[in-house]
Amino acid sequence: IGNNAKSLELTKSAYTAIQKVKDATPEEVGKVEYNVGATLLALGNISEAETYFKRALKNFKSYKATNKGQLSDGYNAVGATMWMSTKLDSAKYYYTKALKTIEIAQGDPLYNSYLATVIKSNLSLLEYSQGNLAEAVAIQNDVISNYEKVIQNYTDENVVSKAKRFQARAISKLAVFYNEQRKMKKAND
Repeated sequence: IGNNAKSLELTKSAYTAIQKVKDATPEEVGKVEYNVGATLLALGNISEAETYFKRALKNFKSYKATNKGQLSDGYNAVGATMWMSTKLDSAKYYYTKALKTIEIAQGDPLYNSYLATVIKSNLSLLEYSQGNLAEAVAIQNDVISNYEKVIQNYTDENVVSKAKRFQARAISKLAVFYNEQRKMKKAND
């Protein structure tokens, strides 16, 4: 934990290894590419992270059996690199694809709702950065409400803990949005 340089070395080594596995599925290769991208992103190398995330996404999309949650993560990761590179239209495109993908994913509906809420939070910030304050506020209110549903109804304490942290950040962001609109009473609430 916290040794990103070592993590990068290990994930790149895993990437080299998976490329030699003849029967590795595109999803398996994509997962390793995603991990390399995540490590590069943690090191601040947005451009190279984007390259790995795009490779991962290409592999996920090429394999019909790819888990929709994994595919959604791929879209979200590319969206994040677009956001960080101030390619806002592209970021919105990928975040929207991530959201649509997780909405049709199989599995636990409440957990999928949690994942969708994380993506919606990204969309809210994107709307805010583009001056669409009313849209950002509407999305952020939905985000806060959805996190509350997860907090009240999910049994995995790790997910609940993350939802509580993310909800606190969402409330703080909402206060900033209201402040921008000069709605001081709502910002203080």
